[in-house]
Amino acid sequence: MGTEAFYTTAAQVIPTILIALAVEFGLILRQLGRELERARNRDAEGPKAAPFVRNTETIEKDTDQILTISMGMGVVFAVGEVSALLALAFRWFNGWTFAGVSICLVVMIAAAAFIPIVRLHDDADW
Repeated sequence: MGTEAFYTTAAQVIPTILIALAVEFGLILRQLGRELERARNRDAEGPKAAPFVRNTETIEKDTDQILTISMGMGVVFAVGEVSALLALAFRWFNGWTFAGVSICLVVMIAAAAFIPIVRLHDDADW
């Protein structure tokens, strides 16, 4: 279905989107790490030291969710990139490879578009 130009472009764009996602996930994890440090300091000093800090269990749960999402994005990257490269290498320009690469592209583009919004929204709330 797709042409050679589509798979070539996809093979170049998917790693670029992964770089953007890695930066965003790193920023989110850094923010959660700071928040966790503040929560642990509050637990050591008492709740009056920092009354607006979330508890450590909530922050650890958020960190686990972000790590799970980042691993999922890694799997989507691997599937999309391998599909694009196999299509180019073996000239598998059929519906299955086109659908697989297209779905991976859409998922990664949506994640790259919405994860910064979530990060900025969460930063404003914290």
